[in-house]
Amino acid sequence: YFPNTLGPYFWSGSPVAGGSYYAWGVYFSYGGVYYYYYYHNSDLSVRLVRGGQSFATLAPAAEYYHAGFGHYFVTGSADEAAAIDSGAIKGWARTGQTYSVYAQGGAGLSPVCRFFTTTFAPKSSHFYTPGAAECAGVKTNPNWQFEQNAFYVSEPAGGACASGTVPLYRVYNNGRSGAPNHRYTTCTAIRDTMVSRGWVSEGVAMCVPGGSADCATDNSGGGVNYNGDANDLGDDATEGN
Repeated sequence: YFPNTLGPYFWSGSPVAGGSYYAWGVYFSYGGVYYYYYYHNSDLSVRLVRGGQSFATLAPAAEYYHAGFGHYFVTGSADEAAAIDSGAIKGWARTGQTYSVYAQGGAGLSPVCRFFTTTFAPKSSHFYTPGAAECAGVKTNPNWQFEQNAFYVSEPAGGACASGTVPLYRVYNNGRSGAPNHRYTTCTAIRDTMVSRGWVSEGVAMCVPGGSADCATDNSGGGVNYNGDANDLGDDATEGN
């Protein structure tokens, strides 16, 4: 239904097959939509439609911390989060940080490749990237196994995010704890805290539709709750990319 539409006839963007002098038009009237074809020089209106927007379903991405590994993990899957929260997947606890992601693909969105490694057993780690080139590169690394597309995001342009999205920063533990691990956060305060504790800032990794509502809450203590060997820096630990 198109109430208060000015003018009944509007051009479409579709030419008429077999008739190069014609293009399809749409007739908006009395809540109905009808189509006709017209000469290119006909006097029809143009209806502007805003593009570049995604109406994909949003989902919360929950962050977890493993005190024994000193590692962070994030999931946008409600089922996976429920399994962790129930204790079926042991060792992980919520940090209190969440942010919004897209549960489905849409215009201007990229899938986030999720990788897993047990190369540094008994510790494990995950790595996430929306970049097609980086994803393809990590897939060739035998230390990392591609698991799935975790969720969808938009990608930054020149380190900046488009209107309606916020930066998701990525920091790298630089091999701390003997295995590579990254943390993803929309909070600059958390990012800066991690950097002050030896993690390496890798800039804006992704752009998400909603940031954390409480940057002051971090049940991981910014990583200080790590109860493993504090001197285990792991010279052979290499990040996914």
